[in-house]
Amino acid sequence: MAAVPEAYYQFIMHYSPYFYVIATKMTADPPSGQKDVVVEDGTKFQVCYPVEIKDDAHAEWNKVAAINGNTLTMENNLQYTYYVAKNGKVEGPDPDFERGAFPTSLTTSHNTSPSLSQTKTQNA
Repeated sequence: MAAVPEAYYQFIMHYSPYFYVIATKMTADPPSGQKDVVVEDGTKFQVCYPVEIKDDAHAEWNKVAAINGNTLTMENNLQYTYYVAKNGKVEGPDPDFERGAFPTSLTTSHNTSPSLSQTKTQNA
């Protein structure tokens, strides 16, 4: 398989749908303007993974910055308050499958591919 350019890899990893998504219910109502979300099982997440935080009224994307037990700390403050009573949950890629549906095809190539700037230099 040919090397995947860095920009393409980053685009796919950010925007591609994850086939192996784990939905985990919230156990407390996280208010807007802060970074912590408490879920039923924090072991279903990993640091640096993108997650969708949502309930029946709102949704937003964020990235896990830290995990302490069942408390996920996001990189950015929450934009909305989420409610357990409104089916509050956090969805993210299954850690057992690393980067969603693409653990083998892109991760392996990415680790050995030249950076975008190196690709441009080589093609110049």
